[in-house]
Amino acid sequence: MTDTAATADPAYRVVVNDEEQYSIWPDHKENPPGWHDAGKTASKQECLAYIEEVWTDMRPRSVREAGSDATPLVRLIAEVLQTDPALIDDDSGPGRSGMWTSLKHVQLVTTLEHTFGISLSQAEIRGMNSVAAIRDTLRAKNALV
Repeated sequence: MTDTAATADPAYRVVVNDEEQYSIWPDHKENPPGWHDAGKTASKQECLAYIEEVWTDMRPRSVREAGSDATPLVRLIAEVLQTDPALIDDDSGPGRSGMWTSLKHVQLVTTLEHTFGISLSQAEIRGMNSVAAIRDTLRAKNALV
């Protein structure tokens, strides 16, 4: 008779810290200080594959945030467009890149209205054809200083 527990691959879990860095940890051990479960328990190989899939920027969160000189508006636009803020400049706008589609523009307008507590007219929306124009529109509405 063989002991299946001794021959089976040990279970691991994916853990993540406040800096959004990932690692694996034996499932039978308590998490190390400062780390919490990321929601994945499996074999070592499966856990490592999961980390490779979800951890796309290896820099610690604080470094990513400190290294970004993007304004809050540019970061908001980048979040809606699901892109890196470094790819957005004052001339960026709908139709000027594949990421800024008409659907993303509608989502951006909705996000801007919600975030800044404003309502945008059709004329204002049509005029928001670049980041610079969006900034000017928000300033005109006293929503951006």
